[in-house]
Amino acid sequence: MTEIAIQYRPVNFIPFTRYKKFFMPSRWGELNCRQMESISLATDPEADESKLISLFLGVSRIFVHKFSSYQKFCILRQLRYLNQVDICDRFIIQRIGRFKAPAKYLKNVTFGQFIYGDTYFLNYTEGRKKDLDRFIACYYTRRKFSEDDIEKNSDIISRESLQKREAIALNYRLIREWLARRYKNVFEQKKSNSKADRKNGWIGVFDAIVGDNITEVDRYADAPLSQVLRYLDRRVVEYYKNKKHGS
Repeated sequence: MTEIAIQYRPVNFIPFTRYKKFFMPSRWGELNCRQMESISLATDPEADESKLISLFLGVSRIFVHKFSSYQKFCILRQLRYLNQVDICDRFIIQRIGRFKAPAKYLKNVTFGQFIYGDTYFLNYTEGRKKDLDRFIACYYTRRKFSEDDIEKNSDIISRESLQKREAIALNYRLIREWLARRYKNVFEQKKSNSKADRKNGWIGVFDAIVGDNITEVDRYADAPLSQVLRYLDRRVVEYYKNKKHGS
């Protein structure tokens, strides 16, 4: 958090000033639910400055009108990080309708759940707009994830505001970046095989793990995401190590 100290006049026509301190987020992970949900306002160059400052300082717009133009400029300059790539280890918006987000670090997300959610997310980024709701339905659930619930739940989620749904997608980009840095070898390998990934995605990765052993399908699909990604990360390192020694 960044501390902001403001000097202002309680009454404009009386030459008496007061100081007040505020704290505003200094990185994506420090945003609260309301700020994340309104993030489109922060990235809109034509957004009302007073409304934006009110949102990030948690004060009324009437109070913001007491700030000088230079004070507003200095405060808004603190939001430069919103235009930079960053990481986030959680969904900041905890609920959408009656559905609840996964725990911090995606602790309660399974590998199978991730396969569906990430695939729908990538489809959405490639222009399949309806997959925005399917992606959210994979991560925001009422109970244990089930493939059978995706369509039904995505229809309910689609009734929520587009602003909120797009904010969740933006948040997930940061979560993906966090995963990519945490399990660098897995995501680098996936990136290097980008042509094959467009065809198979994480399904191809899953098939490679399970192979012909059908009895392992449920075990890997229901395993915690972090456990499987750690395993894959080690496998990639071992593969290149063996390849190097074998050549």
